[in-house]
Amino acid sequence: MWIVGVAAVLVVAAGAILWIDRGERPPHRPWLWDNVVTGTATTGIAGTLAGFTIASAIFLSEQVAVRGTGSFGNVIGLLLLAFLSSR
Repeated sequence: MWIVGVAAVLVVAAGAILWIDRGERPPHRPWLWDNVVTGTATTGIAGTLAGFTIASAIFLSEQVAVRGTGSFGNVIGLLLLAFLSSR
């Protein structure tokens, strides 16, 4: 008996969906964002910033090693944080 009830619910739901979708669809509007142009424009900038980030992390880690402080892990942690936040 429950199979008949489930089938009836599915039929009623399908009928409601078809009834709601009976009108005309609106015309297709142009996209608000052109992702291809935006992506190609920011690729060079992101690569340059990533290079500066890696270079500055290496420079800071060398300075930390010369001074003998134990904050080498902090510098590399900041590098990872900057890399992950740029994604």
